[in-house]
Amino acid sequence: MANDPSIAEAKRFIWDGEDLATLGQLFNGAVAAADAGRAREFYDAYAATNDHAAENLGYLFGYGDAETRRKLYAAFNLTHPIFGGTP
Repeated sequence: MANDPSIAEAKRFIWDGEDLATLGQLFNGAVAAADAGRAREFYDAYAATNDHAAENLGYLFGYGDAETRRKLYAAFNLTHPIFGGTP
């Protein structure tokens, strides 16, 4: 299936020279960006490669512990796409 030419290759998300190919890498990259005050820059770069960036990040942030979730939702100005708010 990987060699099937009918399947469009997904756009890769490269952040600060790193290929964020897994959800764990994406989560850790978002945390690092938030800690560095670069959440908007991270979001804009990710949104350029993913049409559902807000929903994907909002959902992903829900997997963090309570403190990390609050920090990420605030830094990225996002909410969880199903639960809303900052669960």
